[in-house]
Amino acid sequence: MTRLSEEEILQKIKDHRVLVTASKKAAKEYLCSLGTHNEDGTLTEEYSVN
Repeated sequence: MTRLSEEEILQKIKDHRVLVTASKKAAKEYLCSLGTHNEDGTLTEEYSVN
């Protein structure tokens, strides 16, 4: 496996950002997949301030 150049890494980051911010639904699904948000959009207990 070869190391990615800085430009390739930056492009992958940009492509990922476009993908997960393409719509409100895509953003919500991404945040839920990370485990930071519940399906209703609230923070999970682990990430809430309370």
